[in-house]
Amino acid sequence: MFGAVVVVTHDLNLASQYAARLLLMRGGRIVRSGPPSEVLRPEVLEEVYEARLAYGEFKETVSGGARPWVLPWAKP
Repeated sequence: MFGAVVVVTHDLNLASQYAARLLLMRGGRIVRSGPPSEVLRPEVLEEVYEARLAYGEFKETVSGGARPWVLPWAKP
């Protein structure tokens, strides 16, 4: 049996840690959907949020993989 949970959040890092797929929206329209590594990318987020952002990866100790993180970056 398969199940799904839908969560609406503005916390991109929380979504990156726990979600297998993300759906990024702006103005009621879907901008991008897919795994966190495809959605939480500079070329996608900086256009949506109209801001400079800092990016990195959470290193997963169990699976050996990584998930992206993003933080606001102060304007120069």
